[in-house]
Amino acid sequence: MKHCLFFITTVLLATTCIHASYASDPLQIRYFPIANSSETTEALKQLNVGSCDELIKKYALSKQEPIAPYIHGLMFDIGICVKQNLTKAAELYEQHPKNISNHLAITLRLALIYTYGPKDIRNESKANVLYKQTAIFLAPFFYNKVDINPIILRLTNHAPIPDTLKTYIKWYKHALQQPHKKRKALYYQLKNQGFSVDSFLWDGLPENENHK
Repeated sequence: MKHCLFFITTVLLATTCIHASYASDPLQIRYFPIANSSETTEALKQLNVGSCDELIKKYALSKQEPIAPYIHGLMFDIGICVKQNLTKAAELYEQHPKNISNHLAITLRLALIYTYGPKDIRNESKANVLYKQTAIFLAPFFYNKVDINPIILRLTNHAPIPDTLKTYIKWYKHALQQPHKKRKALYYQLKNQGFSVDSFLWDGLPENENHK
């Protein structure tokens, strides 16, 4: 079964309410809800597994499933069948293969952990890079004039959209409206900096609209 990572994340977060956790930071509680028993049951249903044991066998222990590190990370992110552990979630998200499509959900959740997670793993520098990458991944939504706020809010559990992400979104929207030559130069600049960018940046817009 081919999973859409964005769909899985938003569905699981949508079925998960905010519950009291070990966190003393109110923002941390808002961004990182913990699944209760009924929400865990719904999550298992969405992942097409019948029990926690089956979920762990398929995604925590198996090396065959390409998105296993991601689902395993999500288990620790919102406490599905395991005790919530954001440090472990971040480690697993970092292991996720970069060649798997739809990396938006992982990138934003990881950025949120580095911003609002346990204080001993917060990393502003890493978070900023991930917010920038998130904005880049949103390019198709910009092009198709889709309202991105509901999409982002589903991934943040309807907690406030971080200001840094807002800044990068504004920057990338502006970049997409630049002449073709500038967009193509930015494409190679971002690639050289290690960002994941497809050719959408410089060939996704009609010639007669923005290649001036």
